[in-house]
Amino acid sequence: MDKDTLNFKSIISSLEKRMEEESRFRTRSEEDLRVYADQKIDALGEKMKGEERQQLEREKRLMQQLQEGLSTVNEIIKGAKEQNLISLTHQQTVLGEQMREIAEVVHSTKGNLEQR
Repeated sequence: MDKDTLNFKSIISSLEKRMEEESRFRTRSEEDLRVYADQKIDALGEKMKGEERQQLEREKRLMQQLQEGLSTVNEIIKGAKEQNLISLTHQQTVLGEQMREIAEVVHSTKGNLEQR
């Protein structure tokens, strides 16, 4: 019986060692999976932050282009206003000269009629 008991103890000891090894293996695997998942989550967070920064930069560039466009439209409007004022002034000058010429013609015609 002594041999059987030793054999049985040996089997139990071997089984305990295998269970301990399996337990260590699973613990390492769980830890490896946890580390892997944490790394993936961190990488995803960094990617999202990068995409956020890129989106903000795009919006900033868009706003800058919009402001530049509005400034250009403002300059165009100012230029058109100046051109209209110049044209109006020229037309007033021409109209004034034509009115003087008409007045002179009327005055001269009136003088001619009075002389007759």
